[in-house]
Amino acid sequence: MFFGREQLLGAINAMLIQDRHIALIGPGGIGKSTLAKAVMNEDVIIGHYRRRFFVSYSGMNPNTVTFASFMDRLASVLGLRISDAEGSRQIMTNLGLSSVLVVLEDAETFEDAVDRNEAMRISDFIVHVANTRGATIMLTSRTSSNARRVSWTHFDVPPLEREPARLSFREIYHNEISDKEIDELLAAVDFHPLSISILAYTARENQWSAKVLSDRWNSQRSELLQSGDGKDNLEFTIRLSLESPSVKALGHDALHVLRIIAFFPQGINQDHLTCLFPSVPRISSITDTLCRVSLVHTSTAFVTMLAPVRLFLETLPIAGLELLKDIRSMYYKSLEEISREKNSRVDFLVSDHLNIECLIAIDIAQPPPDIPNITSACRRFLLGLKWHKPRHTSLRPIVSSLPEGTPLEKASKAECLFALGCLFYELSNFRFAVEVQSAASTLFVAVGKHNDAAVCASNAALAYNTLGYFSRAQQLLHDFIQSSRQYLDEKRKAATCFVLDWSRMHSSSKDIDKLFLHTMDDSWHRLKSRVHHWQARMHHGYNTPEEVQKYLESIRLDCMSSDVWDCWAFLRVLADSVFLQHKFDAAFRLLAQAQELVNGNFSLTTSILTYKSAVASHMGDHDLSRDLSKRCIDTLNVVATSSSTDFLRILYIQGRNELYARDYSKAQRFLADVVAHCDTCGNIETKAFSLRALGEVKVLFGDQMKSNEYFVQTMQLCKEGGVPPELLGVCEPMIQLDDERFPGWKRFLDERTTG
Repeated sequence: MFFGREQLLGAINAMLIQDRHIALIGPGGIGKSTLAKAVMNEDVIIGHYRRRFFVSYSGMNPNTVTFASFMDRLASVLGLRISDAEGSRQIMTNLGLSSVLVVLEDAETFEDAVDRNEAMRISDFIVHVANTRGATIMLTSRTSSNARRVSWTHFDVPPLEREPARLSFREIYHNEISDKEIDELLAAVDFHPLSISILAYTARENQWSAKVLSDRWNSQRSELLQSGDGKDNLEFTIRLSLESPSVKALGHDALHVLRIIAFFPQGINQDHLTCLFPSVPRISSITDTLCRVSLVHTSTAFVTMLAPVRLFLETLPIAGLELLKDIRSMYYKSLEEISREKNSRVDFLVSDHLNIECLIAIDIAQPPPDIPNITSACRRFLLGLKWHKPRHTSLRPIVSSLPEGTPLEKASKAECLFALGCLFYELSNFRFAVEVQSAASTLFVAVGKHNDAAVCASNAALAYNTLGYFSRAQQLLHDFIQSSRQYLDEKRKAATCFVLDWSRMHSSSKDIDKLFLHTMDDSWHRLKSRVHHWQARMHHGYNTPEEVQKYLESIRLDCMSSDVWDCWAFLRVLADSVFLQHKFDAAFRLLAQAQELVNGNFSLTTSILTYKSAVASHMGDHDLSRDLSKRCIDTLNVVATSSSTDFLRILYIQGRNELYARDYSKAQRFLADVVAHCDTCGNIETKAFSLRALGEVKVLFGDQMKSNEYFVQTMQLCKEGGVPPELLGVCEPMIQLDDERFPGWKRFLDERTTG
């Protein structure tokens, strides 16, 4: 049974036929011996070496190994009886008779011999053999400290790749089991060959089904890997490394450091060893030795270990976890200095983020006395992820379970929920953002922190708006302002009212001329409020696009001198105004200007590419429209924060653009995909746009019954979002369908009104 080593096998063969000496290095159970035996039986090796010998030093004790015991093993395999005085000469004479390949298995037993004089004699003999004409040595070892005067070609033997690992498992275990089930099991042991064999044999011998095997693995991981004898037993092979003289010479510190490496999912950062282990004076020597004996290995900048070694170490009595105090101090101190700006502490967060998350989770679940310090670290960590490494986190259920009995506990939990909600929003996970921001707002109100509560309520409303739930956003903010207005400072009132007016602009024609007036005096919202006030007037028919364009040109200098968000708001609404005048080329140029302005901001770049793609379809340049949509998707594919919400919006744009290109079948496929997947992210606005567009396709196909069905579903979503059907997409003229070219929806609404 030999899978997945073909490339490595070929590379070793190529070296051996050049008479190069080979060292196969790796941890116990990785398959070094199996690989060496396979090499010996390759046709090209059989043809090149007249004689081939496999000498196993497995089972020898490094504490007692001597030059004599080493030579006895070798002589026995060669079929020689040697005397103490003439043993070396007899063996060398035999090896010199013809071309020979000698494989020394488990060379670490004599390389790491306690008696250094005996170890030196063995090393000298190996050098002598290596220099003998026609003799080639291949050894397998857990350590890379091989005979130093031999020119070795080292091959690190890695775990198996996924497909060969599957084949190895199926070769032993013949019951029905899916690739997904196998992959979950084998990934949990890092595709370690011995662990794969142990799992497969144990399941076969006990006649376990795939489900029983999975259940046993989830409940008895380390126990399952302990079956077998000698080198086929995982505990045995790991203990051989742990009990090697070079490891034992390091004292208790070696085992303590190993336990820490096993504790953290990333292992430990090589670049920060002295900072993380200030109380371990020989930390670099310890990690170097552990690497040499293959108990650990380096992966990028981290010293880590294979899963089977980790699982075994977790069964040992707790040792070394007191070193966590120093590591916790270092990690938490680095979080105190996290900000939006890049600095050395940010680099620490980005590199060690999984370890920091693990430590915070442990501290919250089993808190030491300093709860405020832990929740502060949690809040800073989540904000650090948002700013510098946006990704999903496992901390949500842990944060949600924080106690909230005392005012201090309520405030601490609210701060963590706020940071978690900000991360969710950055990741476009708007449903979770609403949930945790709303919970944070409630807790802040309970402890009298109304300004902080207003921030959370506004964030929840923004997430509702993004999903198309405008009425929910308005209700949430209306209720909050009613109860907390008297406690808010002017800046926070303005910010909350701005978000409320934004919701109203998208969903109501009432009091349009009053929107954003209250926030024009606030320095932060002054320009945005003026722009959006005139945007609302234009889209709801209070002013013509020409009048709005004229006004916006009058404040161009102020807007373009402000921050990137004010500039984008200005250029976007100005593009709307010229687009509604059918000046599509001018709208496209304004969007291109905006794209140059926001270069580097992936979120805004994606939005702008979406609008440019839609405008290009109005210009009649359908190839450009398709190319821009593709570029938009390519941009999302490289952005960690992109989500299904982003992709579905672009799919809608692609379907909409194909309508303008008159490729109705392709349009229908895109739009149907959007509708089928919108429920997963909860975006009812994009779903409503897509259903309306599908209705237009059916109108073009002459299928009135089906078109009405789509339009009824669109109306239902409008009701759910709190948007009058006639105002669907009222503030999105560049991406909404043109009623003149696609009149089905408007005609449907008119018929419902007159009927």
